[in-house]
Amino acid sequence: MKVLIAALATFAVGSYLALADEPKPVGALPPLPIDKAFEKATTPKELDEALLNDAQYTKSIKAALKAKQAQEAFFRKNPKAVGPSPAQAARRAFLEILAESAQPAVGK
Repeated sequence: MKVLIAALATFAVGSYLALADEPKPVGALPPLPIDKAFEKATTPKELDEALLNDAQYTKSIKAALKAKQAQEAFFRKNPKAVGPSPAQAARRAFLEILAESAQPAVGK
């Protein structure tokens, strides 16, 4: 009987630990200013136009290009340097600007 109880207890603990490692379901995403482009567009062309006319998206594109150019200049000056590629630097800058718009303003 003790063996059966020990086996059940081991199974219960193991099951709990296995369930604890499962990823949690994703809730609603924080709103972004570019959400309007996705809400209104019904075709790829409309989505392209909506994004190109969105100020936050345009700001992200400009930041990405600036980061890419800065990283290219850095590698020209330091050919043996190690770091993110210009494309990776651009992607990071693009996503950071978009993520900024999801953050609530501090103190408001």
